[in-house]
Amino acid sequence: MSNNLNTEVMGVTAFKLPPEVNFCGNLSEVWKRWKQTYDVYVLATSTNTLPNEQQVAILLNLMDDQGIELHNTFNLFATVKVSEVIEQFEKYCNPRKNIVYERFKFFNAKQKPDQSNTLLNITQTN
Repeated sequence: MSNNLNTEVMGVTAFKLPPEVNFCGNLSEVWKRWKQTYDVYVLATSTNTLPNEQQVAILLNLMDDQGIELHNTFNLFATVKVSEVIEQFEKYCNPRKNIVYERFKFFNAKQKPDQSNTLLNITQTN
């Protein structure tokens, strides 16, 4: 599936398909961006008015192979709603934070000489 493909709705080619999801790197950001393009596509094409099974099929088709493989690990019923499928992807891409580890990073952060207090980068521990 190419990112430059458009979809045909009511005989008019006008809507750009969302890109395939690449479940690599920062999954939270990847999912957030892809979900936004998917939501725009669904709204523009009125996909949300289709039967639920068709909506799930379109979602998985747009995700391509990686999305389908991941979906198969969720053990969902065939009659599941598209919102439940999206919720499973969100849980996968936005795992719970380890609060103890986040506190450790925060309290062990070192302010660099050229950083102001507001620009302290708590993700780096030097």
